[in-house]
Amino acid sequence: MTDGTGKTVDLTGAEQIASTVDALVREGLAMAARRTDGGKGIDDEQVHVERLAYAATEAGAARDLLTYAASVAVQQPDPTVPAMTALFAGEIAAKLRGQIEAHPAEFGISDERLNATLGSAEIRQLMRSGGRVVGRAAYREDRSGERKNLFVSFERIAITRGAGGTGGEVGA
Repeated sequence: MTDGTGKTVDLTGAEQIASTVDALVREGLAMAARRTDGGKGIDDEQVHVERLAYAATEAGAARDLLTYAASVAVQQPDPTVPAMTALFAGEIAAKLRGQIEAHPAEFGISDERLNATLGSAEIRQLMRSGGRVVGRAAYREDRSGERKNLFVSFERIAITRGAGGTGGEVGA
């Protein structure tokens, strides 16, 4: 699958986004630990702690998806997987950026830090690239020439992967 300009989706951009998200989540977690006195005052910060837990879960999922996408690239190349990986990384980055912008004090992340990371031109471009790929190629052809819905295929990959499969059996 290409990014609309003929270039194949490269996981390097998704890795860069995921690393940036992970770093900001860790900074937010460190601030939450200080604000809650190591967790003793967690009740007073319950809403924000839930935000952080969700962001940390998504950051972990992005890392896991990158690992899976790299293994699929070796075992049975499927352009759907890196495209959806890039899309997911971009979506969680956009969501985290919005959360930080709405609650900068709680995250302990300044506007300058946010603008240097998720607000940088390079990261914003990477965030957009996954969406363009998926948006322009909602369907793909499998080896038999049959057109398949990209989203259904990706969902099946995730389901078979979670059920102990390799995920490679979809679209074969």
